[in-house]
Amino acid sequence: MNTDSRETYIKNEIVKICRAIEKGGYDPVKQLSEYILSEDPIYIPDVDGARSIIRNIDRDNILRALISEYIK
Repeated sequence: MNTDSRETYIKNEIVKICRAIEKGGYDPVKQLSEYILSEDPIYIPDVDGARSIIRNIDRDNILRALISEYIK
């Protein structure tokens, strides 16, 4: 998978995770921030498989994708 398609994949997975966090009644910014800082999956609710999804993405790649999107 090339860099662009990997980044697109990660962005799409982050969107799914954020929707699941909101569906669980939580704030996605707070929950994702806590996960990134601690790498403890307890911050991601197990709604719609979000916890499994985030465990399959390297934390550094999540940060890169978020910063890249923010800069754009």
